[in-house]
Amino acid sequence: MRILYLTDPCPDYLADLLYVGLCRTIGPERVVDYPYKTVYHDPLQRVHYVPQILGRSYREEEVAALLQDKQFDLAILSSPRRGTITAWESLSRCGAMPPLVLIDGEDDTTLRQELFHLYQCALYFKREYRRHRHVEVCGRVRRFSASWADAALSQRMHPLPLAVALETIPTVPALQRDVDVSYAARVSHPKRRQAVEMLRHALGTRFQGGIYAEAEDRQSITLSGFPRFLMKLKGDPVVTADQRGTKLSQAEYYALLGRSKMALSIRGGGFDTLRYWEIVASGALLLSEQPDIEIPNNFVHGRHALFFRPDLSNLVDLVRTYASDAQACAAMAAEGHKHLLQYHTCERRAEYVLEMCRRTI
Repeated sequence: MRILYLTDPCPDYLADLLYVGLCRTIGPERVVDYPYKTVYHDPLQRVHYVPQILGRSYREEEVAALLQDKQFDLAILSSPRRGTITAWESLSRCGAMPPLVLIDGEDDTTLRQELFHLYQCALYFKREYRRHRHVEVCGRVRRFSASWADAALSQRMHPLPLAVALETIPTVPALQRDVDVSYAARVSHPKRRQAVEMLRHALGTRFQGGIYAEAEDRQSITLSGFPRFLMKLKGDPVVTADQRGTKLSQAEYYALLGRSKMALSIRGGGFDTLRYWEIVASGALLLSEQPDIEIPNNFVHGRHALFFRPDLSNLVDLVRTYASDAQACAAMAAEGHKHLLQYHTCERRAEYVLEMCRRTI
């Protein structure tokens, strides 16, 4: 199989990790990224979560010639962003195109039905995929299929969460895990601040970390109707990623994971975050709110990870229970790591996509 992988220049966790997984699964020579994405290949453009792969930069006329010779078995629109759309529209003038697959790694749960139908996509993979939605009708909340108004889309849509490239997780020297629970992240959702404040004030537990705000976080919080929350962010000492009041570096972040028995994952723009997978890959026990999206082969509560209620009402109790039993905590973290290796690396994601394509296309 040979794949035309259409890209957008901006970082995209789902698209970028899927590219790596595909290259490792079928070989980098069989995955042509176009337009050439420098974060995949150029050492000066490296991003921390993507291993780089040797690749060749193709001109548009070269890709067009390959298309005309029917050299591609599949085309992947790696995101619904402008860069990928423009590339597809330009190349589609070449004539007959291979089957097209849409990858939607955006934070929202919006189904891009118009895009799916406009380009006659064979499959649609979505990161923030909810099989059912709750819609208010005549004052009552009713449950509908995520694509209840679009049967064609419903039959060709699949969840596709993020994953992790294992070698991007630094090997931390074996140290005592002296932090009960940690969390260091942007304050991109008010629930993140709520969880941090609860853990900071939880007696008998050792919490380390915090949250920090960037300009877009303040703007999104304001638009979401949290003006009081926004006011508290200004100068509030809780809004830090460590006790010095600065954002943790990548090295510091991974070192903190290496010292943590448990580490917290809370939704940001969407439920699925890279942190959700990095925690398990680092050997810490994942502590997360219950998922409200579909994650195939997800971790199981009490076996691989711990899931607390959406309102955080049992978060502190879970931390206290498992922080007091280091052996049980470590055993569950180890089971989670085994499960991640089996189902949630970037290679496993690529295999999943390819298998769905083989079944349908």
